Amino acid sequence: MKNSKLSWSLVSKEDLLDIFLGEFSIINNSSRLPIRDVKEGKLTIGFTSDGSLFAGGNPHLLVLEDHLLSETMSWLRVYSEEMSPLSQFVRVVLRSDLDVFDLAAEREWKHSYHQSERWASIAVGETLALAEGELDLRTMALSRLSYSFSLPIGRTSFNFNSEKSTRTCANRLRKIESEQRFGRRSISVEQLTPIWALAYSNLLGRVSADEAVEIVLEYSAKYYNSYKNINQHFEIKSLANFNGLKSNSTEERVMAFNHLVSEVTNRLSQGNIEGYAPILAAAAWMVGRGTSHVFLLKRIGKIIPISYVWFGLIAALCGPRGWDSAWIRTVKGAERLLKYEFNWTEVSNTDISWPEFSWLIDTFENLEQINSLPKMLPRTLAVEIVPGASVHLRLAGTVAEQENRPTEIQSEKENNLRNALSQFMYLTEKFKDLIEPNIHEKYVVRTNQNEQKQKSTEKKTRSTRTNREPKI
Repeated sequence: MKNSKLSWSLVSKEDLLDIFLGEFSIINNSSRLPIRDVKEGKLTIGFTSDGSLFAGGNPHLLVLEDHLLSETMSWLRVYSEEMSPLSQFVRVVLRSDLDVFDLAAEREWKHSYHQSERWASIAVGETLALAEGELDLRTMALSRLSYSFSLPIGRTSFNFNSEKSTRTCANRLRKIESEQRFGRRSISVEQLTPIWALAYSNLLGRVSADEAVEIVLEYSAKYYNSYKNINQHFEIKSLANFNGLKSNSTEERVMAFNHLVSEVTNRLSQGNIEGYAPILAAAAWMVGRGTSHVFLLKRIGKIIPISYVWFGLIAALCGPRGWDSAWIRTVKGAERLLKYEFNWTEVSNTDISWPEFSWLIDTFENLEQINSLPKMLPRTLAVEIVPGASVHLRLAGTVAEQENRPTEIQSEKENNLRNALSQFMYLTEKFKDLIEPNIHEKYVVRTNQNEQKQKSTEKKTRSTRTNREPKI
């Protein structure tokens, strides 16, 4: 993480827009961040000290006091609507963030190359989990990785390397997760936490494919038995019962995996089946002896999607020696979102910073205010969760929904047509039932009348003939 020296100045809310537009000159500034002498209603701005405020354009940081956040944001929204959102002008942070993320620290990137690929691999697994297996890595758009929660956790780990910073990031992700106004997520932060913990551990370097499976199974067994208190009838060690997974025949390994999946699905009625996720991930890994058979999880992915992330963790611990070409390409794409160094003075490429986003979702009950924000992508909001780490959120009418909409509309039309035809057939039968008796009755009446007329005519004819015959 690189830090340029910053100068600080206290400004009033009324002058903020002029400062952002370059219409206001700041005379008094200090190399020390004002802490104790912050005046009510004053805001702290930071800019590089190697020149005047306007040498490089706008200030780089706007620091908001935690207890004045709501008041400040409300005032700006009412009296200076042009500055909404503030994030389009400057990176917005809370005063408490400067303590958590240690603005003054100059850290070297001591984490190895292996750690970037580790977090990237977990993010790939999470992306598959969010799609519930309906993705093919060979054709998947890399932009989908930006919706994973593992990427901002990994970025925070890289940038600040402290438990406090990653915990802050995780808590903010939990707040997003609890919001029903955003796209539904098939996996939770709670499910991801043990995977993140192992990825963040001191386990450096790569291990063999078998060791990766052993580490994950042993670790997950302790976690689910101790922390989750899940006592599965089908224990973790029972994977040894499926000897076919170690066969030299790919066909036998696949058959053993299918048998395992059947065993798990037969226990769906027993309640919590989350503890089976690492078993299934390990089994799919053993079938392909790497990432090549991740598609096997599709059969169970909709039921236990977190199994994809455990699979990503196994791949992360093993490293590229166990990856197929599609996994390698996708992981390297994810690494590009992880490996760049963070600088407090760099321009944020997100749509909104956390303080402003948090205030919006706490203040307004619907998505109208968020939907009206300027965004880089339609139906997607990029939020800077912590400085230098962001996540993409799908808003109402998501991209996935838009992609499925033609099929849904077609299905709806087909259903409407089917219903109309059924109704037509019903009415036809109903009309037939009403009409046919009348037709039958009229036919019978007319037949009887014709027969009577015919008999009457024949009778008259015989009578006439009788009268005309000569008498002898």
